[in-house]
Amino acid sequence: MTFRGGRYAILAAHGKVDAAYACHPSLVAIPGDFDSISRPLSLAVGDKDSLLDTDAVGKILDIMATKTDVPHELRIYEDQVHGFALRNDWSSEKDRKAMDDAEKQGVEFFNTYLA
Repeated sequence: MTFRGGRYAILAAHGKVDAAYACHPSLVAIPGDFDSISRPLSLAVGDKDSLLDTDAVGKILDIMATKTDVPHELRIYEDQVHGFALRNDWSSEKDRKAMDDAEKQGVEFFNTYLA
């Protein structure tokens, strides 16, 4: 089962899927969308995301740190904006690397928790 949209992947991690991965989620409710996470969750966010600022990311990290029984990771990509994993500047080596690394993050996470 796949979902389009980072928030829906997060909500699916409430027990609807075995593992979830979301790039640059938006419109998330903090703490509400994260309190009920019970499945492995990986997040990729840009440090310049206009829809998920550093304060929100910090709150997410704090919530997830309390979930010691749930595997999780949140990787922050330097100089990346909302949507970087899908619609970035292919002519920029830094942006292309962020896109590739975000893809690799998801693949490795699913290989770990779905294999």
